[in-house]
Amino acid sequence: MAYDNNTMFFNTTAATTATATSPVFDFHGPDLEELNYRFVVNGTVSGTTPKIVPTLESSDDGTTFTTEHTFSDITGAGESINAFRSRKRYRRMKLTVSGTNPSFGHIEAGIDSGKRYTHE
Repeated sequence: MAYDNNTMFFNTTAATTATATSPVFDFHGPDLEELNYRFVVNGTVSGTTPKIVPTLESSDDGTTFTTEHTFSDITGAGESINAFRSRKRYRRMKLTVSGTNPSFGHIEAGIDSGKRYTHE
């Protein structure tokens, strides 16, 4: 699936070794339905017990942010998709990195533009 480039919170070129916060995005209101938040770690993950805890921080005014949702922990390379429906207009992503000498390869995080369907 592909990302919507207008809602790409992270697309790093260097390894992520410390906590990072994305720019603020204006979604122009709450979500009408759940969105698929996609996280991809490409390349090598190293360190002792490396972990990223992704959180969605949101705001009504674009200034005062609080954690609205915590996504699944990331502990290695790969992809995860988490569905969530935000109630706020302004949003940013925070990646809290922990462990001893943690290093995560190229990280992509954003809204997945594809829709997931199941076949019956």
